[in-house]
Amino acid sequence: MYSAIQDVVGSADTIRSPALREIVVDTLQPGPRYARVPIELSLDEAWMAKHNLVDCRSATRTLSRMIEARGYRVRECVGWLAGPVASEHAWLEVEDDDGAWKSIDIAFHVLAQLLLPDQVKSDVFLGSKPDRLLRSECPLDSPLVEHVDCVNEFSCRTVATARLS
Repeated sequence: MYSAIQDVVGSADTIRSPALREIVVDTLQPGPRYARVPIELSLDEAWMAKHNLVDCRSATRTLSRMIEARGYRVRECVGWLAGPVASEHAWLEVEDDDGAWKSIDIAFHVLAQLLLPDQVKSDVFLGSKPDRLLRSECPLDSPLVEHVDCVNEFSCRTVATARLS
């Protein structure tokens, strides 16, 4: 069994670049629906767009390409969202006009608008980083955990495919 202790720190910040903010706002129109889908579908941009769906990997990949095309440096991040139950998550970090690396998390934005529409500011995930993200070295197109085998229907073995970074 693998265990680790990792300190995580969130940050409250905002994207300064008008060009970056415009890209994100354009991506959110006309309001994609959040859905957890297999990685293969998630990274099929045409399929996700056709069905007006977004998940953390698809949003990260789409924004990464759009922002890089404008000349900005980006990092596609994959890791875990720590909470009562840990979940795989992906988000984007971009070097803003002020030289600082900032987080952009479209999936959190879409979920927050769905679950807490009257409580969450529309741009809270455009620059700020939640304190529950554990970044790994896993590339965007690979799973964090892979199924290995099952002893029976209640006991399966999985292996982590990436280390924390």
